[in-house]
Amino acid sequence: MSLRLRLNLLITALSLAFMLAAGWAIVNDAKVSIRERVEAASRVTVQLLDNVIVTSVMNPSLGDTTDVLNVFLRSLGYVRSSQIALYDYRGNVLYESPQSTYRSDVHPPQWFVNAVEPKKEIVQRRVRFGTLVVKSSAAGSIREAWSGVEKLMWMGFGFFLLLNIMVYALLS
Repeated sequence: MSLRLRLNLLITALSLAFMLAAGWAIVNDAKVSIRERVEAASRVTVQLLDNVIVTSVMNPSLGDTTDVLNVFLRSLGYVRSSQIALYDYRGNVLYESPQSTYRSDVHPPQWFVNAVEPKKEIVQRRVRFGTLVVKSSAAGSIREAWSGVEKLMWMGFGFFLLLNIMVYALLS
């Protein structure tokens, strides 16, 4: 094996090792960031809805809690990182929040979703004549993170090719 080939292989191996380490760090940071964003959004959403529930219970002139929540949720619409559903006492759906449309054109691969998706949190509140369910949803955050990671991956791949071409040309 020639010295030139060994140097090319060494530089290629070091470049690949660096890219893998950088990729791992980027994906790990995305996972932590997504988890913190989703947890914070879920916490704020539940606190807001708890206030609406308490207000409706303390002020019965507003109507039944399920009716107050239904009106409030319809005016609220989509809440980032949360799927909200309101059920009557029989389990019939009174309200379901709309799905996230944020970066809906981005489709992350399943391996990335599996690597960064946080554990789903489900909070249930029994209210008079019904149940409120808030589920965390990281879909929008995952799509946002993937769009950034994908750009970095393509840039890293381009630099990897450029470095190897330049080293090969210099050693020729």
